[in-house]
Amino acid sequence: MTRNLGMDDLFGHVPQQRDLPLADTPVPAASGGPVKQTVEGMRAKVEGLLQELESSATFPWTPSDLYERRGMWRFYMEWFSDPAEVEAFTQRFHAALTRFGKPLVNPPFEEAWEAGVFEKVRATVEGRAPDPRLLAPQ
Repeated sequence: MTRNLGMDDLFGHVPQQRDLPLADTPVPAASGGPVKQTVEGMRAKVEGLLQELESSATFPWTPSDLYERRGMWRFYMEWFSDPAEVEAFTQRFHAALTRFGKPLVNPPFEEAWEAGVFEKVRATVEGRAPDPRLLAPQ
């Protein structure tokens, strides 16, 4: 007595539904592989961030964006070999943050956790009010 468990045999391969081509699914265009960053590309990214900050009347980023971009700033600057260019970009970045009253560096993790920064960011992303139990006492 044999039972068919969906296999031709114990060691054979039977295509599963996820392996079969779907007629209605469009085939994605070739992406050309991973994006290769260049100094010029990074310069354009940094200039774009600075122009966005400098041209805005109100602060344009979410708390999550601010936390990420402040944290990544030094890694962006590692792309540039000219210390004068790094200093000029950093001064513009600090001036823009100062204009909006934002701190120049991210708070240490423990301090940020205790102040409820992560709860505020998470609540913003989820579109809800922050849980007051997770915020620092006022």
